[in-house]
Amino acid sequence: MDMSMRGAIHLYHAHLDDFHKKVLTDGFPSKKFYALVSTESLTKGADFREVSLVINFMAASTLLTWLQRAGRGAWDPRVACHTLLMVQPSHFNDAATTVEEVPGVEEEILIKEEHDEPLMIQVPPELVYNEPGVDTEELDESNPTDDNQGKDRNGMRITYSKSIRGYIRTAGCRNAFLDREYDNPARLGTCTTCDDCISMTTHGIKPPLPESTPNTRQASKAPTAKLMNITEAYILSDKAITAFARHPNITSVLDLKTATTVWPHHEHWGQEIVDILWGEQREQEEEKNQSARLKEVRKAQRAQAKIEREQKKQAKHERMVAGL
Repeated sequence: MDMSMRGAIHLYHAHLDDFHKKVLTDGFPSKKFYALVSTESLTKGADFREVSLVINFMAASTLLTWLQRAGRGAWDPRVACHTLLMVQPSHFNDAATTVEEVPGVEEEILIKEEHDEPLMIQVPPELVYNEPGVDTEELDESNPTDDNQGKDRNGMRITYSKSIRGYIRTAGCRNAFLDREYDNPARLGTCTTCDDCISMTTHGIKPPLPESTPNTRQASKAPTAKLMNITEAYILSDKAITAFARHPNITSVLDLKTATTVWPHHEHWGQEIVDILWGEQREQEEEKNQSARLKEVRKAQRAQAKIEREQKKQAKHERMVAGL
């Protein structure tokens, strides 16, 4: 990858720990982090704003699954999001040769997975949404998915619903197909957003919506966005930590440079390290001073107790002499 792209593209997958998952979901998108490649592990709870493009590589198993994935880009009313469904040509051809789909009938077929160059199908921005009453998480395990439906020696076979095949093969308006599929009322006017209608008209894609809502989330994401260019090279190694620990009285970034040469980012992050070390030193000094004060108090208490014992002993001796 080009060094200028470091930090701009990140991968989200199931093997990341919770901390890194939160950093990615909180920081995307930003000026430095503008492309997120994810697997099925990216489900509910991700509230992304300012997303202008969603690409789904290979066909989803159901139409609802595709609409939910496309809905990742429907959270910001100021941004028109374009979504692409990259379909394998073999799937498109199989769907095109089937009988006419009947909306609402979920007949399914098994299509053998092949390594073909995908075709691109565009979904209109106004249809990039999460359906009312439907969780933003992908369909549960009871519904067919396109990840791990039964493998055999001939390769992976995936279950595709009739609705997604009809959506892929339709030569008419995709908006109209979705309206029929979900029993929505017919739309008035001419569609200017789906790829089929755009190819048959002179209308272009609608421009982004005017800024009617202030971006209240951008400020909250700013601290996280600053950290998006951090890579493993920025992490302090054990050698660097040991060198810092052996170097007494570190008071400036220059001291870090003389203490070690194994961490090349001391000029960029050195002040943060100095602040941490100063904080630790202050805490240690406070603990040391508190321990010394406690010792003095205990020493004074022991001396006072000794004086009181001597006084009691002297008084007792005087009473015994007076009694004689």
